Amino acid sequence: MQTFLLSVHSPNPVPAALKARVVKDPDTLSFQDAMSSANRDQWMAAAQSEISALESKDTWKEVPMSDARTKIIPGTWVFRIKRSPSGEVKKFKARYCVRGDLEEDDDEDNFAPVVSWSTVRLFLVLSFILGWTTISLDNH
Repeated sequence: MQTFLLSVHSPNPVPAALKARVVKDPDTLSFQDAMSSANRDQWMAAAQSEISALESKDTWKEVPMSDARTKIIPGTWVFRIKRSPSGEVKKFKARYCVRGDLEEDDDEDNFAPVVSWSTVRLFLVLSFILGWTTISLDNH
């Protein structure tokens, strides 16, 4: 037990560069926040635009819950204000996201690996220390 307490109160804390920051972005809103804001009409229009875009791509087929043949997975709305470089509001953007990790599908083609920002920072610091060259790729 004493070893555990000593390791928690270590004299060498984790460097600030390696810590992940938890910051609430004022331009990213939940459904509740967006619908109770003064810009509710713009958010509703953005949500309708997202729904139309998803429907045009045959993303889902609407059926009564009693007729569903697969697991119904939960979803959530994310609303974001897009700004110009000068800081003025350029666009109200809405995205509908589902918990794909809860999908009961044996296909492996629906997996999208992601990386946390703390991992990206770690590799950037290591590449600086070790003198590695870094590049950025955008693969479409």
